[in-house]
Amino acid sequence: MRLFFPALAILLLAGCAGSSSPSRPPASTQTPAARAALVAPTVTPVPATTTPIPNRACQLFQSPDERAPFVQSASFVDGLHVFAFGYGLAQSGRINCAYLARSDDGGQTWARLPDRDLFLPSGEKPTDDVGSISGIAFATQFDGWLYGPGLWSTYDGGQTWRDDSAAFTNVLTVSVSGGAAWLFDQVPCGAYECLRVSQASAATDWRWSLLAAQPPAVSGAPRHPVLRITRPTATRALITALRGPDGAARIVFTDDAGATWQDLPSLPAGRGALFDIAALGAREIWLTFTNSPATIMQGKEIYHSSDAGQTWQLIADAGAGEPGKIDNLPLTGYLPRLTPVSSTTLFLSMGRSTLYASFDAGQTWAPVIDDYASRGGADSVRLLGFGDALHSLATSMSTRWVTADGGHTWTAVGLPR
Repeated sequence: MRLFFPALAILLLAGCAGSSSPSRPPASTQTPAARAALVAPTVTPVPATTTPIPNRACQLFQSPDERAPFVQSASFVDGLHVFAFGYGLAQSGRINCAYLARSDDGGQTWARLPDRDLFLPSGEKPTDDVGSISGIAFATQFDGWLYGPGLWSTYDGGQTWRDDSAAFTNVLTVSVSGGAAWLFDQVPCGAYECLRVSQASAATDWRWSLLAAQPPAVSGAPRHPVLRITRPTATRALITALRGPDGAARIVFTDDAGATWQDLPSLPAGRGALFDIAALGAREIWLTFTNSPATIMQGKEIYHSSDAGQTWQLIADAGAGEPGKIDNLPLTGYLPRLTPVSSTTLFLSMGRSTLYASFDAGQTWAPVIDDYASRGGADSVRLLGFGDALHSLATSMSTRWVTADGGHTWTAVGLPR
């Protein structure tokens, strides 16, 4: 699972320069202050019995002329069962109305879930803006979380939610793989920003506990050292970060469920800033480099490693005819997000662009959703993840699409109001 933080990425785009190989020693070398800051969170996993609540606490405008609910994030439990979080225009006057929905057929049809627990009794929102909730993650059809910057938990399939933000105040993401959930949040510790990683599973009744070892503390970026987190298996995770005031790129990883951490063996000499990371299994890694965007255009490169970062090959770039460039990606579109489904099937989401796909390991690319030119380039099509090799969900501000054939064809679907 690859995880993305849009506002953070924009902040770091200009400052995260270069691609020198990391030289910091492996591991768990953290200052005493950093380790002291990593206090285990305290959360009781199973909520008290609650009275059933109405399915629609926040009524959306029903007019077909109004914009449909926008899907911010989605989480597949498997190929058929998927949960979505977003927001819509509310009748009550609140600009953003929390929107939760569930599908049991791969996204073809949806049922709206209750949202009352996400608002205070007075009707005021518990956060400055419901849109500040950045993601949703479900481990089973019953157990899931909303995150960013706090944490909301459900253990009944989204019928009720409980605010657990007292234990987690700055959550970056929750990642589910192999039936285990990892929660990544940031804890300030002196001159460092510590990335605290907690784990939970059904075997522990979804009680959060710290990993055996934590990622190395990172200095140089006071609040946001982490750029990307990807967790391709239950025991493997990779994190990109700034190494220091010089902004040099660094990637640390674990292959043993957080028992130890070390630096990736090497990084390619990409042009521009390291922007995105994606991985599959124990050995395959993709890195995307970008330069500063101009209007709706941005230079971009994609590198692939099939040996866990020992060696790298440039497989795609946007060269605009420059010598030495492959020139197989469009120059239009910025802040690219890469999603590999297999070694040969890759998807690329970009701002102010549609969804592109490659079915030949990145040699050729083509748009698979034709929904960009018709709207004058004013929107973006984003991939929200795959539940298995066949089923996926994509979204723009106005439309949702699903695929059941691995992304070759996409069908627009509606959402209940």
